[in-house]
Amino acid sequence: MFPTQKKGIVIAIDGPPKAGKNIQTSIIKDYLNFLTGNDIYSPSEPWASLESKDRKKRIQYIKDITLQEQTSVILYAYHCSSFAYMHAQGMPIEEIVKANMESIVPDLTFLLNAPTGVLLERSNPEEREKFETEGFLERLNQNFQDIDNYLAKLNRAREPFGVYPTETIIRINANQDSEEVFRDIRPHLNWLMRNT
Repeated sequence: MFPTQKKGIVIAIDGPPKAGKNIQTSIIKDYLNFLTGNDIYSPSEPWASLESKDRKKRIQYIKDITLQEQTSVILYAYHCSSFAYMHAQGMPIEEIVKANMESIVPDLTFLLNAPTGVLLERSNPEEREKFETEGFLERLNQNFQDIDNYLAKLNRAREPFGVYPTETIIRINANQDSEEVFRDIRPHLNWLMRNT
């Protein structure tokens, strides 16, 4: 269906808890595998949870497999989530920028958006984690709205070290069924596959 890939693509799935990141990661993984016939690497650990040394190992591994093996990568809760979650917990933006200086710029980032009330409805009150309280979700959603400003600071900090591509963020309405969410994602994936 699409021309043979010269390299693997890197896609990030970001957004607050209960926005549907897990199911969309799974759907996209199956779709890309169907289109390319190639393996899809999708680490389960969120980027923000990795220590600095583990991030460096992950970055190098991703560079190797995308260039040498044409393996595509789906990153779950990548650096947009890192900015949103860590800042919501009180970490200054400048420190988050430092922690993400060497992060890979994805070919596409899908940012799943849903109102706080919808996210709360999707969670079990008896099983809610600290990241699923109303106040924290409000702060998260505000940080995701401000993500362009945070990434601009990251880009400015990177300028002395060379030219980095601008991250392409596609905001997706996650306040709908998972099939409808993927319906909105799929055209962007098809465009990327045709132009990679």
